[in-house]
Amino acid sequence: MNYIVISLLVLAVGYLGYNNYHLSTNNEAASDVAVSTSSSEPQSQQSTPTKVISLAVLPFVNMSNDPEQEYFVDGLTEELLNSLTRIQGLKVTARTSSFAYKSKNIDMRQIAEELGVDYLVEGSVRKAGSDLRITLQLIEAKDGTHLLSETFDRKLTNVFALQEEISTQVAAALKLTLVHKSDQYNSALETLDYIAVEQLVSARAQIREYAEEPIKIALDALQKLNTQYPNTPEIMGLEVYGQMMLSSVGEFTRKNKDEMSEIKAVLALDSRNKDALYTAAVIYDDDAHTLQQAKDAYQKLIRFYPGDGELYLRMLEYLMSSVSPCTELQTFSNTIPQGILDADGTRYVSLILGACNMSDDTSLTKTSSDDTERYLRANAWFSADSYYEYISYRHAENPNERFKAVLGALSQHAGASEQAAKFMNEVDHSRVSYWAMYKINSGAIYNIEYDIDPIEFYEANPTLNNHGTHIFGVGRTKYAVATENKAFIVDYLKNVNAFPINAATTDQALGLMVMQYHAGFEIDSSNTAQAIHESLLAYAEKHPNAFKAYKLWPALVYSAFYNGRAEEVNTIIDTYSFVGDELWFQSPERASFVLEPWQSHPAAIRFIDMIKDDQIRMRNKFGL
Repeated sequence: MNYIVISLLVLAVGYLGYNNYHLSTNNEAASDVAVSTSSSEPQSQQSTPTKVISLAVLPFVNMSNDPEQEYFVDGLTEELLNSLTRIQGLKVTARTSSFAYKSKNIDMRQIAEELGVDYLVEGSVRKAGSDLRITLQLIEAKDGTHLLSETFDRKLTNVFALQEEISTQVAAALKLTLVHKSDQYNSALETLDYIAVEQLVSARAQIREYAEEPIKIALDALQKLNTQYPNTPEIMGLEVYGQMMLSSVGEFTRKNKDEMSEIKAVLALDSRNKDALYTAAVIYDDDAHTLQQAKDAYQKLIRFYPGDGELYLRMLEYLMSSVSPCTELQTFSNTIPQGILDADGTRYVSLILGACNMSDDTSLTKTSSDDTERYLRANAWFSADSYYEYISYRHAENPNERFKAVLGALSQHAGASEQAAKFMNEVDHSRVSYWAMYKINSGAIYNIEYDIDPIEFYEANPTLNNHGTHIFGVGRTKYAVATENKAFIVDYLKNVNAFPINAATTDQALGLMVMQYHAGFEIDSSNTAQAIHESLLAYAEKHPNAFKAYKLWPALVYSAFYNGRAEEVNTIIDTYSFVGDELWFQSPERASFVLEPWQSHPAAIRFIDMIKDDQIRMRNKFGL
């Protein structure tokens, strides 16, 4: 219970705004399935700020002798950062950047220069029982002047109430106007005792570790808090977010629970709950049936938290994952408030737009460390090589199940079987997890047997089904064919709801096409292939650069064979393929199974040979 309490001051500094600068309502309220926005929410007019103030919140210092209090301190720092990002027009440096200076003894002016900010907030916390002493300094970067230096002696039970007091003082020091009172922690303020406050804040920091053990510790605490303080959206929202993060890195613990119903329950209590909205957006984004709901949720997040630069980047990534045209990416990037992104975020946007428009990245020079640059390039989504390099780097620093499984699968795609086996053998396929399914599915594609029946695993864990993406559709189908169990994919197809087939859903449609064919529904498969083919040709004609950037032409090859257009394949290859396609990601094993009915066709042989040649290039590049 002794989590050092650096003060929910963190939750506190909140909602500063520029003079005459209010929340914008330009974005229309989206009809999110979870909960619609109340019409009673205040609306105000948007004005243009004369100046953007940039600020970084450095990790607060734990003044206790108990090192276990670090999670609480880090959680409070992040809550403060989150509070500040709700202010439109105030640029707050991302957590990943400011936390790089944790426990480092560096001159404040140097930190400010490296982060490119005008002001720094630093502080410390000392706790004795339920008594807190919180120190806070607001420092002007250019000369190191302390614009605000205060000590707050409070009871831990009153820590949320500090928000207005600290917000007012910081706003006054920066000559800003406090836009509105914070309502983010109303429920917690009314109900939680000081121990619960500590646990709630510590849980957020533990979840952000992105590793199974600390996330499970956090979820255990949150579940107990949820029982003790039912219907508290701050607890409920963080719990659904934590469950999603646990599924992302390891064990899937909610196979019998409806995540969306729990998210809707949180949003019914607090329609602005950031954790629940973000979790909804990620879940919707994974399903071809709910891409519009994902977009709605991201738009709500931006509208509710207009000062959070990270949300604009997540929205941009959603647009990329849904294969949005370059013009749409550019249009959205133009709506990002000037100055809201730090140098890395600005470069990330530049990389995305440059890659989508097939132009050289000359708009910005490299400003980041090699590690950050690797992250930025990999997450621009247009380079399989960069993605492999990035996952390798992340696995080295954080070997969770996600990175093991993905790195193993990528190695298999590249033809590096020994390396693939090394990583896949570290994934525990005996328990329920998305990554166990990932491993089993890859084993089916690459003819690797594990001591578990894939069909039994899939049938026992229906909530892990992935709505028929191409890779999973091929793995599921190949195993059904090998075991002469056509009923496995027939039963699966009975439960697949129709979804619109377009460029955004191509991957899911390809998986559906393959399963339909091998299930004996050849007419349905041909119709699906025709819809894929026609939508991609229309997309290629209207958005040629984006078509190349997203590397969509292999999907044209597959759909041409399944739709009786095999003679067009050579023309497709000659028209749309180009140097830098990174075809190794298709893998000869997967492509050979998909094209098995046409294995002797010259165009199929040519396509698979191109994949094999790129495998060699990739392995040579990375020394595999």
